[in-house]
Amino acid sequence: MNRTGFAAFIAVAFAMSLSAYSPAVLPAHCAQTEKGGSGPPAGGGPQVQNPDTVQEGDLVKLNFTASDEKGEIVRTTYAQALNDPNQRKASGFVAAVDYVPEDVWVGHSASIPGLGEAIIGMKAGEKKRVVIQPDKAYGPIDPAKRKEMPCVRSMPKTIRLSPQQYVGDFHSFPIVGKEVAISPYFKAAVVEISEQFAVLDCHASDGEHFEESFGTVAIKVDQQNITMILTPRLGSNFPMEGGPQWKIVATDGNTFTVDSNNPLAGISLTVDLEIASVTRAAQLDSLQIQWVEDYDKGIALAREEQKPAVLVLYADWCAFCKRLFGETLQDPRVKAFKDRFVWIKVNSDTEAKIKEQFAQKGFPLIVILNREGKPLDRMDGFKDALALRDELVKTSKPL
Repeated sequence: MNRTGFAAFIAVAFAMSLSAYSPAVLPAHCAQTEKGGSGPPAGGGPQVQNPDTVQEGDLVKLNFTASDEKGEIVRTTYAQALNDPNQRKASGFVAAVDYVPEDVWVGHSASIPGLGEAIIGMKAGEKKRVVIQPDKAYGPIDPAKRKEMPCVRSMPKTIRLSPQQYVGDFHSFPIVGKEVAISPYFKAAVVEISEQFAVLDCHASDGEHFEESFGTVAIKVDQQNITMILTPRLGSNFPMEGGPQWKIVATDGNTFTVDSNNPLAGISLTVDLEIASVTRAAQLDSLQIQWVEDYDKGIALAREEQKPAVLVLYADWCAFCKRLFGETLQDPRVKAFKDRFVWIKVNSDTEAKIKEQFAQKGFPLIVILNREGKPLDRMDGFKDALALRDELVKTSKPL
């Protein structure tokens, strides 16, 4: 039995009523290929006129330690703070990919919301402690992002589906005797077909248990019903259809509560800041990535220069590809890596051989290659500058 669908099925099964049962499967992740899309958000915030201070548009190397209201570390650029046994870590602590000053492009998103605004007016070498209120940090707690669901769900052993529903669920016509995967835990066989419905009998085994990342699912079967009983695992991620990540935060045995609020929502952050260096906005225009638009020439150059390579596979019609080139790859936090990689871009919509070579399913696709052209990492779909920078850090030496 394919276990990749277990979490998907149980998430949907426990999140919806099964009185009118229809099997549901979460869509697999794929690169976004919509032909719409929007450009980068406009920068905001006050303009500081003093030329000696940080202004919007500058690129700042920033050291900081952010703590929650209990004094526990949320995020830091200091390895010594991370390794200090006397310094507690918050439940929402996020480890950095590398412990060096963070590149903050003032007026744009940072690893912690509000950082860019907080450093406007500071000078290189200056230290300061600031408090970022929840509305400027991770926002208030949203009750709509907290859901309570039952631990027990039942479904009939015999299911009647309309022909349209059957075809929509199983992508085939019903045939008497045919078995279908009604869930990851058991199958069902078609036992009757009429013009109005197809009848399926579920073949579940009483007493079976299935271990999932989010808990244990027990199956009970009587003459008429199949009952699924979830014993949830607190703190684990609970898969829901689409949207953000949900975490199991409470259970009383009868129900369990999942929450997709950021763990730091509703919390004020105290941040100790130190400006390591400032690159003025006017200087950032000189940072330009030099693209190689031939795959073989790019790989040969990577071998010659003994550098890893970034390969971007795109299509001219793809709006997310245009955003990637016009937004992410124009971000100075990414362009800072221009000399540490060979940068290759290929229109794989027209070069089918390259698309097939990398088993590309959608656009764009970013592949990080070693100096011999072997894949180290791949990113399907659009990535913002912070996400791409983290992947570049993992595959290159520290700045």
